[in-house]
Amino acid sequence: MPAYEVWVEGYATTGQPAPASCLGAAVADTFEAACAKVAWRNNWGADYDPVKNTFWGCHLFDNAVDARRSFG
Repeated sequence: MPAYEVWVEGYATTGQPAPASCLGAAVADTFEAACAKVAWRNNWGADYDPVKNTFWGCHLFDNAVDARRSFG
């Protein structure tokens, strides 16, 4: 099984910007399964949407380049 890094995209809302960041890593069959493992490990609860694969409404990526496209 491959190891995946889980990155969340940057955002800028109501004057509160945040850059993209790495939230963790996990070994899993798929990237989505790795995201679910990181979410469980970090106790994201309802803040994680496994259907849309988002955390607090921000998309998750397996690399920094894609995660930084929106807001760095």
